[in-house]
Amino acid sequence: MIKGQEHNVTLVNVSQLGARITAADTGALTRCDDLWLIVAGLRIPARVAWADGGTAGLRFATPIPRKTLARLRVDGAPAEPRARLEASAAGWPGPLVQHRSAGTST
Repeated sequence: MIKGQEHNVTLVNVSQLGARITAADTGALTRCDDLWLIVAGLRIPARVAWADGGTAGLRFATPIPRKTLARLRVDGAPAEPRARLEASAAGWPGPLVQHRSAGTST
């Protein structure tokens, strides 16, 4: 994934440690790519653990808090399946979770 690129993805599942995503273009992802998962007004730093066809697994830089996880899930499924990936410059992309401003769309 090239710095500055963004990819629209579907969040299939999410846990405190990571997430599974699908997209037509996950082939652009390679193992160990560092990126941001942008969903529900949050920017969560993650690393690609694996990618296969249109599916990829992400590992979060650090576990996300249960309260944040509850915000992302409803009855065990993602509350907001639409998400984006944004490439990071290098290494883990920063603080655990950044809240986007209310005026910023996800």
